[in-house]
Amino acid sequence: MIAQTHTLAHHGAQPHPITIETDVFAGLPGITIVGLPSKSIEESRERIRSAIRNSGLEFPPRKVTINLAPADVAKTGINCDLAIAAGILIATQQIKEPSTKMCFVAELALDGSLRPTQDCLASVLSAERAGFTTIVIDPATDIDIPGLDGLTILRPHTLRELYLHLLGETTLEPWRCARNKLLIVAKHQSGDTGHFGHIRGQLTAKRALQIAAAGRHNLLMIGPPGVGKTLLAQSLPELLPPADLEEAKEIHYIHSLAGEKPPTPFGTRPFRAPHHNASQHALIGGGSRPRPGEISLAHRGVLFLDELPEFPRTTLEALRQPIENGEVHIARTSMSAIFPAQTLIIAAMNPCPCGHYSSSQQACSCSIPRVQNYQKRISGPLLDRFDLIIYLETEAIDVKDTTINTSVIGVQAQVKNAASQQAKRFDHLPIRSNGEISYQYIRNMITLDPEAERLLESLTKHTDMNQRSIQRIQRVARTIADLEGSEQIHKHHLAEAMHYKQRKYTCEPQAELPALSTA
Repeated sequence: MIAQTHTLAHHGAQPHPITIETDVFAGLPGITIVGLPSKSIEESRERIRSAIRNSGLEFPPRKVTINLAPADVAKTGINCDLAIAAGILIATQQIKEPSTKMCFVAELALDGSLRPTQDCLASVLSAERAGFTTIVIDPATDIDIPGLDGLTILRPHTLRELYLHLLGETTLEPWRCARNKLLIVAKHQSGDTGHFGHIRGQLTAKRALQIAAAGRHNLLMIGPPGVGKTLLAQSLPELLPPADLEEAKEIHYIHSLAGEKPPTPFGTRPFRAPHHNASQHALIGGGSRPRPGEISLAHRGVLFLDELPEFPRTTLEALRQPIENGEVHIARTSMSAIFPAQTLIIAAMNPCPCGHYSSSQQACSCSIPRVQNYQKRISGPLLDRFDLIIYLETEAIDVKDTTINTSVIGVQAQVKNAASQQAKRFDHLPIRSNGEISYQYIRNMITLDPEAERLLESLTKHTDMNQRSIQRIQRVARTIADLEGSEQIHKHHLAEAMHYKQRKYTCEPQAELPALSTA
């Protein structure tokens, strides 16, 4: 008798069902696994044999051949243990084949107990999409996630518990989510809970953070050391609305693929801040078995790149494609993988090595060639991909000022309202925010009044800005209008967006933006 069981593998962020065919027949006792198994899968033969015997079940004294289909795709990991064991029990008629399409994802210990696998949570989140109605996993994996009502999740402690359930002698109670965690994180993130309300001064930077949070726009902060760039970046997550259910599932899925714990509580957006010594593989992703990098682990959240020019040039240039397309493509000889990277990127840098070029507070000690070489570490195409570029100066602070503290909740409310407008606008489109508007949607999504049209035309004629920069100005203007509750983009919305695209503190001559007045 040939038995069929199923498990899940993951190539990039895509689930791939694996069918395990088991044939038991007369011959020298032993297990042969075919279908491009990895070393860890080949070693599972002895684990499975011991697990079946130590569970009080019969391991057949015959030849066992196991095929992992499709046969032309390499299989890695230890997800197959439980599925192979179940296939042997079905093939030897110790249990019947499940009546529903059931997926098995767990490692087996020698005593028959179930252990978690690295991407178990990813398998749970993608099982229904892959066509399964039931999934069997270990009892240790934390899957307290709402929105899985269409999937029956069984969590036996041992192989024998699963055997008795499939035999019909006992019944495993399906797992159910105990509470709505999205409500918890919504309460957790509301109000003045972080850094933003305690930062004095830097009103322009705070305004840019609000726009970045509302429209998911990439932001570059340039300024001298100690001006507050890092603190401002760390305050951004508290302005972002909590992830919705689908976004939260995506966040958990990616972290599971990487073998990392997702941010808590459920619905919290990730904030990643890799060191500038991080390699290209660490930042973008890669490896012989492709793994998501920092930009994918920050999917639907924030990636903070501090000391931007200190990152290797090749690493920074590798960011260009993920920023533009919202996903990372990794190609290998045997396979290719795609990871999502819809990430809000916040970067910070000094204007020169000493940090005081063009500063009104302290003289710069760098020569002009040294400043030029430092600034050239950030290429023009990479700068184009930042929607907002702001320049911070050291400010005199009034310690008695409480204005900003009392306005944090108001800023959060404005961001939330702007995000709601975007959700309605993009309801039937594959985008979620103004920062994702591509060229094909610009005309339909961005409506300018006559004065704004004239200002945009002047910008196009009298500057050397490329089309990418102009489109990003329009997207930022759309977000500024959303923050004011305006469906149409007016002249002052576009003018403010243009202000954030000016390049100061450079040693190269720059074309002036057109005057903001059209009189």
